[in-house]
Amino acid sequence: MERMQKLRGLNQEQVTVNQKKWGKNVIAKKARSSAWRLLISQFGSPVMLVLVAAGSISYYLHGVTDAIVVWGAVVINGLLGFVQEYRAEKALAELEKMVEITAEVIREGERKVIPVEEVVVGDIVLIKAGDQIPADGVVREQSALTINEAMLTGESIPVNKQETNSYDWDKVSDKAKTFMGTIVTSGLGKLEIMRVGEQTRMGQIASSLALTKRTLTKLQIAMKKFARFITVVVVVLTGGLLLVGLQRGIPLKEMLLVAVAVAVSAIPEGMVVTLTVILSLGMQRLLKRNGLVRKLLVAESLGRVSIVCADKTGTLTTGEMRVVEAEGERQRMAEDGLLSSDMADPIEMAIVKWAEEDCRIEGQKCEVDEWKRVHTLPFNPSWKYGMSVSRKGKENRIIMRGAPEVVLKYTRMSKSEIDKWQKRFTQLGNRGYRLVAIAETIKNQDISDYESCLREVREKRELMYLGIVIMEDPIREGIAKEIEQLEVLGVKFKVITGDFAETARYVVEKLGIQVKEAMIRGEEFRKMSEKEQQRAVKETIVFARFSPTDKIRVVELLQESGETVAMMGDGINDAPALKKANVGIVVSSAAEVAKKTADMVLLDNQFGTVIAGIEEGRSIFERIRRVVRYLLSDSFAEVLIVAISLLLGIPLPITAAQILWINLANDTFPAMALAVDPIEKEEIQNGINNRTGGKDELIDKEAKILVGIVSTVSGLLVIGLYQGARMMGYPDQYAGTMAFAFLGINTLFTIFIMRNMHKPLWGKQIFNNIWVWGGVTMGVLMQLLAVYWRPLQGLLNTVPIMTKDWGWIVGGTMIVIASIEILKWSERKIRG
Repeated sequence: MERMQKLRGLNQEQVTVNQKKWGKNVIAKKARSSAWRLLISQFGSPVMLVLVAAGSISYYLHGVTDAIVVWGAVVINGLLGFVQEYRAEKALAELEKMVEITAEVIREGERKVIPVEEVVVGDIVLIKAGDQIPADGVVREQSALTINEAMLTGESIPVNKQETNSYDWDKVSDKAKTFMGTIVTSGLGKLEIMRVGEQTRMGQIASSLALTKRTLTKLQIAMKKFARFITVVVVVLTGGLLLVGLQRGIPLKEMLLVAVAVAVSAIPEGMVVTLTVILSLGMQRLLKRNGLVRKLLVAESLGRVSIVCADKTGTLTTGEMRVVEAEGERQRMAEDGLLSSDMADPIEMAIVKWAEEDCRIEGQKCEVDEWKRVHTLPFNPSWKYGMSVSRKGKENRIIMRGAPEVVLKYTRMSKSEIDKWQKRFTQLGNRGYRLVAIAETIKNQDISDYESCLREVREKRELMYLGIVIMEDPIREGIAKEIEQLEVLGVKFKVITGDFAETARYVVEKLGIQVKEAMIRGEEFRKMSEKEQQRAVKETIVFARFSPTDKIRVVELLQESGETVAMMGDGINDAPALKKANVGIVVSSAAEVAKKTADMVLLDNQFGTVIAGIEEGRSIFERIRRVVRYLLSDSFAEVLIVAISLLLGIPLPITAAQILWINLANDTFPAMALAVDPIEKEEIQNGINNRTGGKDELIDKEAKILVGIVSTVSGLLVIGLYQGARMMGYPDQYAGTMAFAFLGINTLFTIFIMRNMHKPLWGKQIFNNIWVWGGVTMGVLMQLLAVYWRPLQGLLNTVPIMTKDWGWIVGGTMIVIASIEILKWSERKIRG
């Protein structure tokens, strides 16, 4: 230890010099999109390109006026999308700082915790079990240090590390080297950093890792399908109408106007922006409930979760060992616990806490302090024991701690006594307790070779058994009720752990879940055929003694069966399954590598935050469905108006510019209000899978029927109003203005129908979102401006409507609302 105490670390001047010479400890990764790149990307989608083409055709046919309206819509939509995504990028950058990986270094003789990016060549870094190595270095001091280098070598067995005094990186053995990104699995150590950033072994393979593509979320897939569908509809419908029109002798110029109108009407221009707002607000709401979501789309993905798979330790339990009892010579055991402990792992820390607080041996400190440890044989997972030698004068106190069944083999105990204790060990083990046995012997002689002495003590069974320390990893408070809430939400729950079967069973049954035969061990699972495994993952509740590879397999099989899987864990061995799952979730105290892999971090370490995430995700999905229903009912009505007008051989009641005004100026305000629309409890409990028969549909069969009816009734009334006005002798421009005003006002008020497909319009839900009323009011004002404000009259080809004619517009809107409410009433009667 004295050698390492001389390593006071770098001073600030040395840090600055080394950072300039070798650079920051940063590996190049895919940069966040610049503002300009983000802005340009808004205009590259097929939908936006269709609108650009429509604007170009308008410019060719009518000059700059109509083109300005269409291109203006493109610019506004692009700018709104840019603002939302830019804010989301900034928010994500801020959120990532909250889970920033740090390293503990010694600088100028003092311990400091710094971001890993600030680690420089020459830094002395302190590491312990669970830490992620911040950069490539060499081991200067270690105690039972093992590191999992599977991410580099593919070998899952941890590597025992050794010390070195060498500064020649190329000549140092890999056993004395540590590599960025690998994980400390046990022990303690001090490293001297030799390589940082791009010079590390991880940096050399970073470019190939950066090429790995992320799997699209189900919402991304749904939105891509939706965009392709809209594009195909525009192309096919436009092409079909062009052919019909040309066959009927309609001039090409007029048909191009029809094409522009179809393109503009079919595209719900405000949808992308509104969805981004919904996701951003959902992400912020979840953060207020202590759920840190690292990616915007994960907020919605949580709502699709159908199964939660949780590791036991640190997830269902606190992950902090606690001594609940000790059986045997308590005071002697407590002294030995203090003398042999390095506080290197949770078990040692629990024993020390018990010894100091519960056994109250503070008065014996002078006696304990007289002993000086002179040798340590670190605990080895293969041997399942560790030993130490402490000296006081000529007395040597040899202590062994470890697995009870192993420690007993090296004691003077008779076979009958061993059998008695073995039964006790089994009894306690079946109840989920962790046991540590302590034995000792005293040698009144000088010891020259400690290793030989300890080997002789074991071989001659010279140890005296003192007893066992009984520990548990306490179950997290309130988690049983939270798992019950999962069931209410229709989400299944499974436990996948590396722990022993009986321990896992005890913990799970303590949560109120009856396991019975619904448990399987890793060795049994690995022997099964694929079909047997598929059946097993559906029926099993507890998966015990499962390796990281086994956990991944369980997640894969569940996904293949159509489940959306959330994986909860906190350890290094959970990281692969966390990455494979649809949503990876960790507690804030998880190992750094697990945090880095996860999609969501529970800032309060409470399982209830997972419930909050699922509820918020379902609320997000329901709000998205409402927006889609609302905007599509408007778009399809507009398409229907254009198509029927062509087939009937009458002038188009509304122009492309007017359609864009409705889609952007009118619809946007109410659609944005749906981003904060209250979601009823029964909608959250029913969930996505229950409501849509397991299909992740943005618009299901019922919604398609509703949208179809609203669109048809609205479209026919627009055409009827337009033709009626013409028959009454009104000019085409005035009749068109009436049709435009009716469509705009009708669209605004149908939002109240689209918010709930089953309940009547009248009721408390009509007043439970003041923002909807605000959005509708703003939309009405925009519509009035379009009709009565002279600058917009020229742009939109409108004229003032006489007061008496507003009765036709309001009456038509009431007809649409009444027809849908009658349909809802009929459906409720049929359902009973």
